[in-house]
Amino acid sequence: MNRVDPPQEHLRWLRQADGSGWAGFDVRGWPDALWLLHGMFVDVELGQRRRLTWSELAGRAGGLAPAQMDDFPHPQQWGFDAYSDHFSEPVHEGSLDVESWDGLLGVLQDAACTECYVFICEMHTDDWAGGGEFWTGDVSELATWVGRGDDDCTPINIWAADRSWFVYTDADGLATYVGGSELLIRRLRQDDRIEIISARRSA
Repeated sequence: MNRVDPPQEHLRWLRQADGSGWAGFDVRGWPDALWLLHGMFVDVELGQRRRLTWSELAGRAGGLAPAQMDDFPHPQQWGFDAYSDHFSEPVHEGSLDVESWDGLLGVLQDAACTECYVFICEMHTDDWAGGGEFWTGDVSELATWVGRGDDDCTPINIWAADRSWFVYTDADGLATYVGGSELLIRRLRQDDRIEIISARRSA
């Protein structure tokens, strides 16, 4: 990936949709969309761990996972505490976990457009005067991406150069929004590395 000056045409589009983007840009209105729920893990034996899904934890707590959501999902809506000491690796805040990241990239690499832009917001660069960072390249180059800030997070925003798909992880969020074509979203639903919940198509 190559760092670039803010692409003005894209920056205008992003800001028209969601203001300054200090915690990331949230662009809606796609043909289909979903939320990728960030993973939580427990140790099962030495050197091994197991992912606990939100649905599984909701069942243990006597809760019920919603069918779809407009706003960012939060574990409290499922009836469990994502920050419990029970987890060896609690829910990732502001970043996808490795398994979900790999699942997302696996689908995006097969999209019609793989040329993409990446935005890292000020909250992750810790440069409040700089307006964040923009990068560009191919989706395949993101496979080894780690955050460019001190907290080593996955990117806040990724979107296709032709704007056919869009990814948004709020800097404080526990889920990642993905919007795009019905085909792209269907492929994400079929990937067993990720846990998803539908986002309303109007959102």
